[in-house]
Amino acid sequence: MKRQLFFFALFLGLTAVLWATNSPLQHIRAQETQEQQQSEQQESEEQQSNEQEAGEQEAAQQETGEQEAGEQEAAQQRQRARRARGQRPQGVPGARGFQGRPGGFAQQGRVGQRRAEPQAAATAQTKTEIPEDWMEHFTWRSIGPANMSGRITSIAVYEKDPCIWWAASASGGLLKTENNGVTFEHQFDDQATVSIGDVQVCQSDPNILWVGTGEANPRNSVSWGDGVYKSTDGGKTWTNKGLKKSFQIGRIAIDPTDPNIVYVG
Repeated sequence: MKRQLFFFALFLGLTAVLWATNSPLQHIRAQETQEQQQSEQQESEEQQSNEQEAGEQEAAQQETGEQEAGEQEAAQQRQRARRARGQRPQGVPGARGFQGRPGGFAQQGRVGQRRAEPQAAATAQTKTEIPEDWMEHFTWRSIGPANMSGRITSIAVYEKDPCIWWAASASGGLLKTENNGVTFEHQFDDQATVSIGDVQVCQSDPNILWVGTGEANPRNSVSWGDGVYKSTDGGKTWTNKGLKKSFQIGRIAIDPTDPNIVYVG
């Protein structure tokens, strides 16, 4: 009987010990399970939020793209309407040239100002490109001469960059463009004469220019010059190199191997 009571008491003691040991473990496991569930729920909520944000961004981008496409289409329709009415497309600069002086030919557009715009503005527009399809709607028209003035006597093009060229006039000096005629800069207004018979640019260095003054088209209103001029800074400054009594110079040829050798006629 005592032995049975001993074993029963031992059983109860072991049971109590096991219960006391397992209770904290069960609590820890329950806590870990709860934390894992909370973490999974948080990750699920973050994923849903990210998906919702991505959907909103995509919808906003699509709406912006559709709006821009609509605006571009409307602008193209307005341009097509202007072309159909014979107007110049908006945003296309007209040809610029002489003001108050008939002479030469220019593409359809407003005749430019007498004085060149500031050099900074011209430089900023140097890289401007006009879409080729716009050029199809330009036509050539004569703007002079309407009387005995305004003649273009010579044009010199820098062949490595045809957007750079000079136009010499019979009584209006020298004009330079670096953007294929969008804008012009007057370069010979401060010399003793503005009558030019020929201008040539050195093809190996566009900063070197030679100008022969005095128009070589004899008539009752012809103006005379005072010799040959040279520029080494693209036409910004000039130096008279002689032949001041020649009065008219019709042709200049630059030696292709040495720009210091020129032939004057």
